[in-house]
Amino acid sequence: MLQQIGNAIIDDETTTMGKVDYYWSHALISDELYRGIISNCNYSSPSEICRAYFGQLRITLGNIYRYDIYAPLCSSSSASISVSTIS
Repeated sequence: MLQQIGNAIIDDETTTMGKVDYYWSHALISDELYRGIISNCNYSSPSEICRAYFGQLRITLGNIYRYDIYAPLCSSSSASISVSTIS
């Protein structure tokens, strides 16, 4: 469901729940979305409603770089090329 970066010691369910908890505890997702996932998702056999909640999670997170949420945004409109010469 979510992008998986390997941690061979932790199973997929624990990893996914850890990510959901992280997103919620860092205010990246709403309380409502968090409660919906917690209440409706069985990771060994996800239901349609669970899939819908994870779809909403992906939309909510958008283009946030999830591994460094405090990093500054870099957009093409703010990037500029400057040329300098050495005299």
